[in-house]
Amino acid sequence: MAAVLYGRGRYARAYAVEGTARLIELALIVVAVIGFGAHQLAVAAILCAVAAADLATISLMKASEVDWARPNLRSFDFRWIATQFRPGLGFMLSNLTTQSVLLQGPRVALGIVSGGQAVAIYSVYATALRLVDQIVQASKIQGPRRSSTADAARNASHANWVPMMMSWYARSSSLRS
Repeated sequence: MAAVLYGRGRYARAYAVEGTARLIELALIVVAVIGFGAHQLAVAAILCAVAAADLATISLMKASEVDWARPNLRSFDFRWIATQFRPGLGFMLSNLTTQSVLLQGPRVALGIVSGGQAVAIYSVYATALRLVDQIVQASKIQGPRRSSTADAARNASHANWVPMMMSWYARSSSLRS
């Protein structure tokens, strides 16, 4: 739905709504957890409620901006939709396995083996590494010359990951016993 706003050049409105929704979501979760000792189910309910409010707000903005952008089920070609079902299902399963197995899988396994602190460290490392990878990719876009600084930063972060995790695990194991 935000694509209608983007198409009309209203990027700021859509981003402002999205950013405001995320800030409200964060504030509600902080108040619920710290103030009321809320559990995971309450946090999930907050996430769903804010997402629904975000969707409703974007829908209202779209309707006020472009009145012709309404779904008309009579104009749908259901035979074409049926032919796209299998490729769409394959694409959906590909994203599901990529996200769940490759991204969330290591975090879940690490949480089971080493606890929540290791997951936090791994998440910060993964985020920092993605930033370095983006810098490396951006430096390669500029031309044929390679950025030795960006490559060195990426190589150093990869080389230091295993020793850092091993030393952290050794310290945390000694604290538990």
